[in-house]
Amino acid sequence: RDRVLGLRFSIDAEVTQWLDADMQALQQAIDAVLPRTANRLSVPWSGEQPWVLVEASADIQPTLYYLFNRNTRKFTRLGAWRPDIDPKQQAEMDLKWLKARDGLVLPTWVSTPR
Repeated sequence: RDRVLGLRFSIDAEVTQWLDADMQALQQAIDAVLPRTANRLSVPWSGEQPWVLVEASADIQPTLYYLFNRNTRKFTRLGAWRPDIDPKQQAEMDLKWLKARDGLVLPTWVSTPR
């Protein structure tokens, strides 16, 4: 494909805004299968390939790597970043906005123990 498929940027978290309707539909389908993680999709430069790299992560889940085949709709787990970390033992994080003495509002991540 010789066109821009989408834009990736950070606000409170990383966001992908797909400009391509097929990629938007694919993102929604993968998000439905992996609903508890933020799912970053990367596709080959050649649009003919069926493979999509999926990086799935959450505040309590280090990144899991999957290869998704668009033709068969099947996931193959490739591995994990920090596989020894147990998500069940991790503290959830919540974004809070704190006002400093000078009036500036600061974004702050708060970890809440289980």
